[in-house]
Amino acid sequence: MIRRHVALLRLALMVADGVTAALVFLGVALVRFAGQDSSELWTALGASPVVAAVVYGIGWVVAVWLQGLYRLRARWSLRGELVDVLRATALTALATLAVLFLLKLPDVSRLF
Repeated sequence: MIRRHVALLRLALMVADGVTAALVFLGVALVRFAGQDSSELWTALGASPVVAAVVYGIGWVVAVWLQGLYRLRARWSLRGELVDVLRATALTALATLAVLFLLKLPDVSRLF
């Protein structure tokens, strides 16, 4: 029965992961730039925070997909799942830091 709905389940998981990652991005940006006018930063990027959050969410979904976490597995282990999630996190962090380095934004701290 589940095999019939695998594609729909994968799509739902991808959407949920992407939306969650975008909301986390917006939350971190809100906390980081609280009390500051961050419009200059987003103007320098040439994008709005929502667009950046959507791109980040898509990047997270791609990183998770590259680790094979959307596959249906008959044998599942907590350790294997944790390793794959940590790899996806490292891949997303590396890509984010590379983009920030290439953009050379002075107002983006290492904490963000």
